[in-house]
Amino acid sequence: MKVMTIGIKSEKDAMKEFERAFESAHKRAPFTPIEGAYFASLEAVRNLLTPKRLALVHIIKGKSP
Repeated sequence: MKVMTIGIKSEKDAMKEFERAFESAHKRAPFTPIEGAYFASLEAVRNLLTPKRLALVHIIKGKSP
């Protein structure tokens, strides 16, 4: 079973992670990508995960396409 992390992260923290990834890419150095989807607020998460979209996620999870 695959698990997706959904969280809330400040813009400042997101920019720090972007800067680390960009610097690593610029230097052609390896880096570990951040797994999951992060939003600026709970309201932003709710706007994405509407009841109909959550129902679709549950159907997809059950069918395992």
